[in-house]
Amino acid sequence: MSIFNSLPPKINQIHLINWLKLNYSIFYNKNISIKKLNSERDNNFIVKINNIPIYVLKISNPEESIKLLKLQDFVLTKL
Repeated sequence: MSIFNSLPPKINQIHLINWLKLNYSIFYNKNISIKKLNSERDNNFIVKINNIPIYVLKISNPEESIKLLKLQDFVLTKL
């Protein structure tokens, strides 16, 4: 199967918010909301704390190449 034929991962936004709060102390006891961004094969969200955009969260498609994901990380660290 090609990455272009696969659907993006299904993400329950309430579960995602709860997961962020449980796994990242910066979100613990904070008023968090997320807004889905457009993406053709991943799920991307703006994470807001008290309605202020703070982070972008990317949940990659499981069919995506690890090499491509590592390249994206590398490029982002060089900006």
